[in-house]
Formats: sequence, structure tokens, C-alpha cells
Amino acid sequence: MRGVSVRLDPKILETYVGQYQYEEPPNRIVTVSREGDRLFVDIPKDFKSELFAESESKFFLKTASRQVVFIKNEGRVTHLELVLGDGRTSRAKRVK
Repeated sequence: MRGVSVRLDPKILETYVGQYQYEEPPNRIVTVSREGDRLFVDIPKDFKSELFAESESKFFLKTASRQVVFIKNEGRVTHLELVLGDGRTSRAKRVK
């Protein structure tokens, strides 16, 4: 799952910052934050890790075999998908 990291403009990274709520289990919130030109994902009681851009919408973690894909609708980020190493996918809707 690890790709080659590319550098993205901080303005692009800022479009991903927010809170996302998993469809399953309900009420579980994922927070995406930015520190300078770095993007982080925080899944409470699971992990917090830096995201590394593989493309403008696909990111990977160096600490685990996981990929985060941001999904846009009409130019606005509406969801993220967490893709595990075994191919399972969890979807989270942007709520904030």
C-alpha cells in the first residue's frame, strides 16, 4: 500500500481538514488536521498518524498498511475512505 510520496500545496491539504463520521460503527469520528505542509489523521482509540500524498486525493500511512482516499462531489470533499491492507474499506462522511 505504500506509494511514492508527492508534495502538495498546503491550500490543497487545507481542503481535507475537518471531521468525518464513519458509517459503521456509527458516531465514530475521524479528524484530519494540518500542521504546516503536513496532514494528519486521528482515529480515537486507534491511531494518529501523518498522511503522505500519493496523488492529490490518495494518501498512505508509513506506520500501517492503510490508505486514505478523499472523495469530492462538485469540487468539495464529502467523504474519506480508509482502505486497509486486506482490501476492506470503511467510509466516513464529512460532518465538519
